[in-house]
Amino acid sequence: DSTLAYQGAGRDLVTADVEDIARWATSHLRPHLTVLLDVDPEQGLCRFVTQDRLEAEPLEFHKRVRASFLALAETDLEHYLVLDAHADRDAIFAGVRARIVDLLPLTERHHEVQT
Repeated sequence: DSTLAYQGAGRDLVTADVEDIARWATSHLRPHLTVLLDVDPEQGLCRFVTQDRLEAEPLEFHKRVRASFLALAETDLEHYLVLDAHADRDAIFAGVRARIVDLLPLTERHHEVQT
């Protein structure tokens, strides 16, 4: 999913071509869930003290990446969990935990027995 957003949209490459190459390179592996912590790119970039090559990209790059992630999430609601990155850590944790409980039922039941 990151490949599509960063390489396809961020770098203005043909998304279908990027997806074909990514699926081939990973033998069509895909995560069961992609958690997207959504934040306005201007605000998100302010969180970095130092920047690597991706953070150093122009603001428009980051806007395209965010728009791509949100579009991907909108077309596949079962595969994405979009959370507001401005929420406090406990709220984000609760949102992620609530969603993954259904993906990991044996692990969750085991945890309940242990506590």
